[in-house]
Amino acid sequence: MPDSGQVVTVRPEGDALSPFELKDRLMDLATHAARERGRPLLDAGRGNPDWLELSGREAFFALGRVGCEIVAEHSRRHGGLSALRALADDDAILAAFLAPRARDARCESHLLPDALDWLEAAHGLSRATVIGELVRAALGGQYPEPVGVLPCVEAICRLHLACVYGWSDAIAPTMSLFATEGASAAICYVMDALVANGLLRARDRVAVAIPIFSPYLDILGRTDPGLEIVPLVMHPEDAWRPRPAELARLRDPAVRLLVVVNPGNPTSAAWPDDAVEEVARIVRTERSDLLVLSDDVYGPLVPGYAAFAARLPQNTIGVYSFSKFFGATGWRLGLVSLASDHVADRLLREQPAGARAQAAGRYRGLSGEPEALSFMERLVAESRRTAFHHTAGLSTPQQAQMAAFALAALLDEKHGTYRTRVRSTRASRRRALWAGLELDAPVNAGGTDYYETLDLAALVAQWHGIATAERFAHTCPTLDIVLSLAREQAVVVLPAAGFGASRTSVRVSLANLPEAELAALGRAVRAVCARAVALSELSA
Repeated sequence: MPDSGQVVTVRPEGDALSPFELKDRLMDLATHAARERGRPLLDAGRGNPDWLELSGREAFFALGRVGCEIVAEHSRRHGGLSALRALADDDAILAAFLAPRARDARCESHLLPDALDWLEAAHGLSRATVIGELVRAALGGQYPEPVGVLPCVEAICRLHLACVYGWSDAIAPTMSLFATEGASAAICYVMDALVANGLLRARDRVAVAIPIFSPYLDILGRTDPGLEIVPLVMHPEDAWRPRPAELARLRDPAVRLLVVVNPGNPTSAAWPDDAVEEVARIVRTERSDLLVLSDDVYGPLVPGYAAFAARLPQNTIGVYSFSKFFGATGWRLGLVSLASDHVADRLLREQPAGARAQAAGRYRGLSGEPEALSFMERLVAESRRTAFHHTAGLSTPQQAQMAAFALAALLDEKHGTYRTRVRSTRASRRRALWAGLELDAPVNAGGTDYYETLDLAALVAQWHGIATAERFAHTCPTLDIVLSLAREQAVVVLPAAGFGASRTSVRVSLANLPEAELAALGRAVRAVCARAVALSELSA
């Protein structure tokens, strides 16, 4: 095999464009090719799922419809515009929601009535309190209060995350949540808060498990103060599991933060339990001060995956999104989770007097005891640069939709109908791609099947032999292959080198396209690579 699997740099030198900036150019080329050549446009670039979870959406619209009916009835009876008064009585909202007319307005959705009964019986959450908060939230007539997350929304989402992460009954109640505008906003807020509070300082080292979602490489590289990135390189021949020698780098006390996407992007692989446990062992025995930023966006796609948030709750800053599993990228729904006894709070208490005084000045407008603010409270404040802390928080309609999705997943836990359909769809799409490549799909146990990282040199080795693959790796730049796919085949894939993967790899999103189109995409990749091989042989 050629050495194409080696990762030489975190981001290849000369890569002026990120994969997502390049995608716009590729889309222009592919759109033109589709029009001029009469081909279907096969966009497997940005990972936008083509499925939609419907029961959570029906529940959201039911909340809005019933709320509007209550307000309209109040206006007919009393006149004026005092709509919020009509929504003050939780018991009245519950009665209106359960009325026969409201049931018809729910499009025969049974999610919310069943969910309300379950929340009250199993978790002691009042049906009236829950539905009152969610109806008011859906209508968006009031500021989010508290600013971090609404109380019932937090309780519902905590139950959902307990299933996703595998939180024990002892851990789950200690977790506090912050609702954000998707995972990307959450990541920005977390990085800003870490720097603002001196938990990341100039020349601190940040360990990054690569390949990784490319914006992480950008935000870490551009964060002030300057940070040193320590790559923990994972390889396809290891099924993308980190090697012990890589994990041993976490013993360095200069490494202040570990950044992981688990399950991975672009790799689609979840960290195995023993690798997560090795990190936990290092933290327990040597590095109790290590912070872990874990992006768990793809977590629901791999039930029972080894989550850092469950193994290391006091050290992990969990970032979650509803975008992928629920087909809700347009909603921008994210969560940050932190344990109440998080190590970040201990590190803040142990800071020198000067640093604590600086924090006191920064957060003086928030509290009479600014030094006592938890890291979560500071994180929420930093999301609005502290000055606009009183207007922080995700919009209440977004929070209502978030809660509805969480309830849909919680009720689906019993029978797994939606989860099973999403899982089987992704698996069949992966098989179709490899059928188009005319190769057997590698085993991907525990993977998400959301993306596929294709090492083109490794594919050429299987099609044409190792010698040809070695020449291909040195004479056929991956960017040229990607551009040819767009220009000639109306196919969009992204170079995976921008994610820290090998320079001969591309990332294919399996979430965007049905089986037949992914099979066609596989054939297109093979055809373009075959032509590149033929041209390289002519010039040899």
